[in-house]
Amino acid sequence: MVGRIESVERHNDRSASRHTIIIDAADARFNPDDLDEPARKWTRKNLAMVRVMTTADKFARMAGLPGPNDAEGNENLAGLWVEISLLPPGKISGPRAQVCQLGERGYDEVEVFSVASVSNFGFDPEEPPSLSAAGNGGKQLAAKLRKKGIRYDAGTSAHEIFELACMLSPHQPNCVTIHDVGHANFISVQYASGEPIVHFDVGWPLGFNAKTCPPSDPNIIFSEVVVLSHWDWDHFHGFHRWPDLQKKIWVAPVQDLGANSQVIADELHNSGRLLSIGPQSRWAGIVFNFGSIRIADCDPTVVKGKSKARNNSGISMTVTLSSGRRVLMPGDADYSGINWQYVPKLHHLVAPHHGASVEGNVPAGLASNSRAVVSMGLVNCYQHPSPKTMGDLHAALWQTDFTSETPTFLRPPHLVRGSEVLT
Repeated sequence: MVGRIESVERHNDRSASRHTIIIDAADARFNPDDLDEPARKWTRKNLAMVRVMTTADKFARMAGLPGPNDAEGNENLAGLWVEISLLPPGKISGPRAQVCQLGERGYDEVEVFSVASVSNFGFDPEEPPSLSAAGNGGKQLAAKLRKKGIRYDAGTSAHEIFELACMLSPHQPNCVTIHDVGHANFISVQYASGEPIVHFDVGWPLGFNAKTCPPSDPNIIFSEVVVLSHWDWDHFHGFHRWPDLQKKIWVAPVQDLGANSQVIADELHNSGRLLSIGPQSRWAGIVFNFGSIRIADCDPTVVKGKSKARNNSGISMTVTLSSGRRVLMPGDADYSGINWQYVPKLHHLVAPHHGASVEGNVPAGLASNSRAVVSMGLVNCYQHPSPKTMGDLHAALWQTDFTSETPTFLRPPHLVRGSEVLT
């Protein structure tokens, strides 16, 4: 498989913890010339998401790198293009890998392998002059995928932004529903009737986290607009899960994309349904005030490490409800990555990154009944939430609720899972 490392995440706060390394990958036998076709025409069986479970140090050694961190000790593997060779489990003693091939409804089925080797093509692989050149076909495939996906931008015009404003500005939301979608993020901004105005993220777990899925799909009415915090699969996998979402307008940040996310971006772009904003777009620094809905850039320059920089190169949303209460939805951004000058004082919060460890100070809630909701699934492969993060929310006097059952280290225990509604 040839692909781009999307994220590198430590399983827990212990120094010897393993990591989950997610790779947006294509079969190395994929003909690079096929990349000249629209991504929607690419053969599904050639596309997969890969999860490698090992320490970042061991993965870096296998890739021939001096280490997984930069000179300042910050994670430096995300964004790297690699080729990984996989064998059936038990054939070798390499790190464990799970492969989710793209199916009709997304990445549900999981196959298990062992990683035999890792080749490192760098962050900006150059296309070799021929297949016989150093780097061979795998490097050529990586170079062409990189070229197609770098800072993927739909070239959104001022007229398209105006049309979006006409769609969102007249509406006064009554509530925000954080849907129980297992270890993922799917939020609806709604009227009192339950009719949606806009979604912020439309996630569903990849097969790696299938055990966190709810027993049945949530009963969701789909709005005409999806705002995507960032291009991370547990925030937009619903594109495949619910085909109706493929017909909506998507507002998404400009980021580097691998092969699998290019399929979605291309399909939306080619049908005129993708609007590109965010700190890496031509609209960088612009705060969009659409009536009660405010969309602002996050700041990737204030965090350390490439995975965190990606999480903070997206966008956040703040909504003022008919009650006058305000809700912040940060996606996976750190508190330090939120542009607080554009965020009014808060009554409610959707905790960032599913309760994982994040940088920056927890904001203070305005009222004694201020609620922080954690969208997550128990027994997830990342071991979220972080006890420290939960302690910080508690110290800041937030009432913390979960779409899952309450983690066992928290008391009192809460055994019922389900969507949470903020009013």
